[in-house]
Amino acid sequence: KGGGGKEYVTDLIQYETIKNELRKAAASASVLSAGNSGKRGHVPKAVHFPKKSKHVRIKRFSYDVKGIIERLRSGSIGDVDRKCCYVMFFVNGLGELNTAKINRHGVELIGLCDGRLSTQDIASKFIPLETPSENRVQENVINAVRKLREMNVIEEKANDLP
Repeated sequence: KGGGGKEYVTDLIQYETIKNELRKAAASASVLSAGNSGKRGHVPKAVHFPKKSKHVRIKRFSYDVKGIIERLRSGSIGDVDRKCCYVMFFVNGLGELNTAKINRHGVELIGLCDGRLSTQDIASKFIPLETPSENRVQENVINAVRKLREMNVIEEKANDLP
């Protein structure tokens, strides 16, 4: 399960390696926030196709690396239990590197943002076959996509409908 071993150090090294790689990539490229790109006024008849930004990485760790780092900062690490988590690394619209723990639904949602599916198509993938609140599920997914766009995790292109 966990204990006094230091197996979590490998996860910490991978965490820092990914951060360094993204810092370098962000420094060498101009990062423009899709959320602040002036597309606030949506075209009434447009279909949006979200796509994960090139400055985003998602990694599954065997240990809660963000929790371990917080404990290290406080000066008390103690025993570390093996607890898997997903961390999303992303560069925001100001070119700053950020990290966030996300759940498996977030991983799945971002994975579907490949530029081929519309926001509505993505939302429909999260609706169970027999759900009484289909509109609520769609609204939650659409809000999540909007938030990811504001964070610069995804970019959206809009195609006008005929």
